[in-house]
Amino acid sequence: MSIFLALFCVVRSIPISVNTATRALQDEFGRERIFHGVNVVYKTFPYFPITDHFDSRYSFCEQDLEYLEEWGLNVVRLGVMWPGVEPVRNQFNMTYLEIVEQVIANMSQHGIYALIDCHQDDLSEKFCGEGVPLWAAQPNNASYEKFPLPIAKPYNVSEDDVPTPEDCAKRNWPDYMFTFAAASAYQNLYSNYDGIRDSFAAYWQKLASIFVNYDNVIGYELINEPFAGDIFKNPDLMVPKVADRENLAPMYELLNDAIRQVDNKHIIFFEPVTWDDLGVGFENVPGGDEYKNRSVLSYHIYMPPDISAAEAFYVRSKDLERLGCGGFLTEYDIGEDQTNAQIAHTASLADQYHQSWMGWEYKVYANITGWGYSIFQENGSIDLSRLATISRTYPMAVAGRTQEISYNDTTKEFSLSFLPNATIQQPTDIYLNAQLNYPKGYMVSINPNTVFWNSSQNHIFIWNPQNSITSISVQVSAQ
Repeated sequence: MSIFLALFCVVRSIPISVNTATRALQDEFGRERIFHGVNVVYKTFPYFPITDHFDSRYSFCEQDLEYLEEWGLNVVRLGVMWPGVEPVRNQFNMTYLEIVEQVIANMSQHGIYALIDCHQDDLSEKFCGEGVPLWAAQPNNASYEKFPLPIAKPYNVSEDDVPTPEDCAKRNWPDYMFTFAAASAYQNLYSNYDGIRDSFAAYWQKLASIFVNYDNVIGYELINEPFAGDIFKNPDLMVPKVADRENLAPMYELLNDAIRQVDNKHIIFFEPVTWDDLGVGFENVPGGDEYKNRSVLSYHIYMPPDISAAEAFYVRSKDLERLGCGGFLTEYDIGEDQTNAQIAHTASLADQYHQSWMGWEYKVYANITGWGYSIFQENGSIDLSRLATISRTYPMAVAGRTQEISYNDTTKEFSLSFLPNATIQQPTDIYLNAQLNYPKGYMVSINPNTVFWNSSQNHIFIWNPQNSITSISVQVSAQ
């Protein structure tokens, strides 16, 4: 067992939480935690990747976990799809849940955390997307046979009201949210038409009851990129902040209550609509002040709809300050349409704001509403240049309060400064990829030079001194 894995096993007695004074994620010892990771979301049947052997496009197996650990990617946003969990109303698919449970257990053996993600785009296969089971996608009856009005003439559909992939491909997938059928179905979820929102709460309560004792579960993301609702009946929902306040916040309260009945430990991740560039519309975290230490605002950065990554981080920092909760960039583009410089720029801004991130996506999987390749290319090979950018030097754990993090993707210069907490006996843990980013070796400089440190398997460990030292700075540079 590596030193890193041994240390991880020691800290697994309680889940990650939020320090409400600093809004930093922290472990049970009070160390601030930073996470870098990827999304793993299989959007169509069977709603989960291959788990028993490696495949460059479709797997999430032991070999993949070994890769992620080697690359310093210590968190995965894992799509646990509602149609996989509950394909028939009130009937949970325990076989599917057992697969998910085993994968998360395997992740813990590699020091990898899981964010359980209820992923959706366009809400349902009925609207050329994915997310909720077919029985939960209920638009107004008058809209059923007219999808995708008003953006296109009606498509032919199957007996389950599902259009063909060929018809769906005629438009960009985000367009389909702006249809009568999809908008009304979103609204019916938020408004609890036919008890759909109650069923959604039961889905989340089921997941929480299974994963309550998995301490490498970092939290539960209630819904990915929620749309505003029925914008045709209520156009004001398109005004920034309105849908957050009127549709999402009430639903999040219900989901929080359902989860907290069985799991009062894990973090709940809650997300705004995607166009809140001036700030989110939430007035508090789900559950109120009592849950600020178990609440994280999840946000994404894409251009468009964001104006710039720098502006997005600034606005979200103000949201976090106002709400008093943690923050996490749970999606940003690491795909083939982005240059390495663009990817590194967003990651460097995350360093500046001491934010964790997860790139979209680890593999292509079933990209019916996504795009592109990232680490693994179409021919199955690893893009080593892209991997070197993603597998960047950063502090996984800081035994104190972080003051500054910076990393230069070109020179590989890394610096960290923090105020040590002498009561924390566990080390600060800095990850680096020696093979990719420091092939000729690296140098470590620590001030003051009396601080004890050592290195092992791509990790630098620094122990806090038991004296009056009030500040520690670390520099790593390529030889």
